[in-house]
Amino acid sequence: MASRSIPIVLAALTLAGISSVFTQGPPKAGDAALGTQKYESYERPAACATCHVDIARQHEQAMMSQAYTHHWDEIEYFGLAVPHADKEPKVAGVKAGCNGCHAPVSFLAGDVPPKPPSANTRANESVSCDLCHTVTGFEGDTPFNYNWISVPGKTKQGNRDGVVSPHHVTRKNDFQSSAEF
Repeated sequence: MASRSIPIVLAALTLAGISSVFTQGPPKAGDAALGTQKYESYERPAACATCHVDIARQHEQAMMSQAYTHHWDEIEYFGLAVPHADKEPKVAGVKAGCNGCHAPVSFLAGDVPPKPPSANTRANESVSCDLCHTVTGFEGDTPFNYNWISVPGKTKQGNRDGVVSPHHVTRKNDFQSSAEF
């Protein structure tokens, strides 16, 4: 029975991923991606940590997990960037743009500016596991800032192909061959 269920699970996860791509249209990158997704489209880091314990502990200690909650980033964003953007129209884009890198799921959800870290919203996830593992590539010649393309769903991007679990399928993506893309 177990050997039959794996192809069925794989087919269901693949169809779920395909249907989400068609219902949302082509994925967008950069400023065009602002507000194109829902928070619910992305797993919370705690969901990933149930299976990927060691990797989750490493992520919790890395700056990627603190990109939005780090004290200096909070000072620069809420104390400098947002007030300056409110006064100066030519830099108004930093309200959203900073979050494209520092709180990307909030950026994709259109939650701009997100509440401060003390409010404990999903912006506090900073650069989450699921965000990175839904990046399928980038727009343009070179990856920079937030020109990545995220396609949320049950197919996760990584350095191995065909790993099937009850939670997701892994697709090998050369773009994801290292954490330094």
